[in-house]
Amino acid sequence: MTDPPLEIAWFSSAVTFHSSVKSILEDPLKKSVVLAVKDLFQLLVSLSGPCNGLKRVALLAPVVYELYYLVFDCLKEGLCLKREIEGFVEGIVSYISLCCSNYSCDWQKRLG
Repeated sequence: MTDPPLEIAWFSSAVTFHSSVKSILEDPLKKSVVLAVKDLFQLLVSLSGPCNGLKRVALLAPVVYELYYLVFDCLKEGLCLKREIEGFVEGIVSYISLCCSNYSCDWQKRLG
């Protein structure tokens, strides 16, 4: 698929994510939920291949949304998934940084 609209990519990933996460939402330790959110991240990254840097970042909105609620649930229930979540957040931030630097280089090439 060449440069899919955001809505199509989000819908496709939502169907995949919610069909896989339905059975693991009851996991009291939330570790399998972390893995499902990581899978969602990988799916969205794979869908963003033909997109520009800013669109790649925008495609990650569902991951940030799910990650926020995962952290909120873990804090509320007193679960300790700090290492797993911190490592995942570092990976997301690195990916966003890479996307933005690539977009900046592309932008400078168009101007120069």
